[in-house]
Amino acid sequence: MSINKIIKEKLPVTSQTLPHPNTTITHCKYTNYEYCTQCKEHKLTKCNEKLIFQSYQQVSNVRWHLFFVCGKNHKVIRWVIIDNKSVVIGNVKN
Repeated sequence: MSINKIIKEKLPVTSQTLPHPNTTITHCKYTNYEYCTQCKEHKLTKCNEKLIFQSYQQVSNVRWHLFFVCGKNHKVIRWVIIDNKSVVIGNVKN
């Protein structure tokens, strides 16, 4: 399910314009340094798994948090701000 569908179904959106879908919002961007035994050095690895919706929580009058988990069990939080004209989506650093 796309993040725009989740916002339409779960959050109080009336006539606000939704953002264009983009992969940085729907995929996990967890980064980790792992030791490579062949190179004998630490390398940066990035997760790019698709996010699975779990729940949501209202933080303030206009701000909501959407909780996701990816296929590698990374927990991801996306914040959503709904004002009179538009909807803005962002990331919470995990």
